Amino acid sequence: MGSSHLGSSFDRTAEHVRLVRAGMDLGLPIHTSRCYSDGQALNLLKLAFREAPSRVPPVMAKIYCYNAAQIRLDVEEILERLKLDRLPIGQLAKNDHRKREIVDDILAEGPMFEALCELREKGLVGHWTFEVFQKYTADALRALENDLFDSVGLYLSAVAREADAATWKRIADRRLSVVAIRGLAGGLADPAHDASAGKPGKPAEWVDQRKQLTDLYERSGCASWAEFSVRFLFSLPQVRTTVIATGKPERLAENRRLCDEASPLPEAIVRQILQRQDDWTAGRTFDPNSPWQ
Repeated sequence: MGSSHLGSSFDRTAEHVRLVRAGMDLGLPIHTSRCYSDGQALNLLKLAFREAPSRVPPVMAKIYCYNAAQIRLDVEEILERLKLDRLPIGQLAKNDHRKREIVDDILAEGPMFEALCELREKGLVGHWTFEVFQKYTADALRALENDLFDSVGLYLSAVAREADAATWKRIADRRLSVVAIRGLAGGLADPAHDASAGKPGKPAEWVDQRKQLTDLYERSGCASWAEFSVRFLFSLPQVRTTVIATGKPERLAENRRLCDEASPLPEAIVRQILQRQDDWTAGRTFDPNSPWQ
């Protein structure tokens, strides 16, 4: 269950707490960050966890890897605020996608490497996963070539993939586990949410890319675009789990059902989706001065 939208409005506190409780009752793990909604997402999770401490689910958290002190601070703050003993997964992330200095640091066994080892040895983090964005492909490839991580997290759905063909091939060849973040492309895997395209984290190009898959969707036999995207994800042997956010409790239950019942798409359709994703990523250009694009 994604939590990036939680705490976006103080007027919706009770609504968001109910949403988290619904996810907890479904046994959904939670993906969060101390930066979501300027820290309010953690406050909403804390309120929900306090109501039902016996039902607190596993939490995967973004840990910002700007330096060793920041890594330690993020882990300590999240554990303290949510009253947790450990994070099963720490997703090494940054808000600047131009470079990942942590790759060089780990290769040199520098301060950030020492912090990662220390936090694991203390049992505060069970596992580190490396966040992949296409803009820093060179750093991602070096991390993969040197086997620095055995799992990665990236935006991945039928309509979007934040990894070019070479990076995706390396992930597959290394048989790395994949956390598919935004498994329904922030809602844009469903035409019903096209009006939200262009908002932060919802590139309009994802709508265009979904439309380019219409022929495959119509051949798939799926009852909805959401089913199509979920079945695509679980057709990939690398994908271990997906992070999907929604503001509606009933959608949480439906998304859980789709994941539980997902069967692979026909192999020919999966191959064609992957080929089109290769083509989409090959055509992308980036502003070198922009930390995000």
